[in-house]
Amino acid sequence: MTKISDLKMGNVMDGLMIAGPFIGGLITQRAANEAARQAEERETALQEQLSNLEESRQAITNPYANLAVATQAAEFQAEQADISLANTLDTLAATGAGAGGATALAQAALQSKKGISASSEAQEVANEKLRAQGEEKAFAIQETREKQKLDRTSDLLDRETMQKYQYESDAMAALTGGISGSVQGLMNYNEFGSMAKK
Repeated sequence: MTKISDLKMGNVMDGLMIAGPFIGGLITQRAANEAARQAEERETALQEQLSNLEESRQAITNPYANLAVATQAAEFQAEQADISLANTLDTLAATGAGAGGATALAQAALQSKKGISASSEAQEVANEKLRAQGEEKAFAIQETREKQKLDRTSDLLDRETMQKYQYESDAMAALTGGISGSVQGLMNYNEFGSMAKK
C-alpha cells in the first residue's frame, strides 16, 4: 500500500488529490467552529440584554389601591344636619312648641346622620371592590408581561442554541467528509496509480 510520504516529487498532484479533501475538511471545520463560537456569544449577549430589560422594567401598580372615602363631605353633611337641628330647636323653643315636636325633629336628624353613614359605607364597599378589580387587572398585566418575556427569551435562546448545534454538526461533518475524501483518494491512487505505473 502506498503512503503519502512515499510519493515522489513527480506525484505531487496525486498527493494533493489525496490530501486535498482532508485539508478542505479542516478549513471548513475551523470556519464552522468559529461560527458556532459566534452564535454562542450572541446567545449569551441576548440573554444578558433580556435580563437587563427585565430588571429595569417599571413595577405594575394598582390604580385603585389608594382610593379614599369622601369623609370630608360626610362630615360636612353631619355638621349641617346638627346646625339645622339646633336652629329648628331654637325656633321651636321660641315659638313655644312642645317636646313632642323636638323629639320628632331629633329622630329626623338621627335618620339623616344614618343616611350619611350609609353613604360612607357604600363608598368604602365600592372602593374595596375597585381595589380587588385593580389587583386582578394588575396581576393579569404582570402575568401577560411575564409570559411575553418568557416566550421571547425561549424563542431567542432556542434559535441561537439550534444555530450553534448546527455549526458544530457542520464542523464534524466537514472533518469526517475530509477524512473520508482523503481515504477514498488514497484508495483510488493505490488502485489507479499502480495501473498507471505498469
